[in-house]
Amino acid sequence: TGIITNNLPFVLIGLVAIAGIALVVAKSRMHSTEA
Repeated sequence: TGIITNNLPFVLIGLVAIAGIALVVAKSRMHSTEA
């Protein structure tokens, strides 16, 4: 559990980055389908 708590900030940053990339990909796909 110590390792998880120590890496928690990095895990959160990773999740946020993945979510951001997913949103960008989704938006790009939506724009491509609209165009």
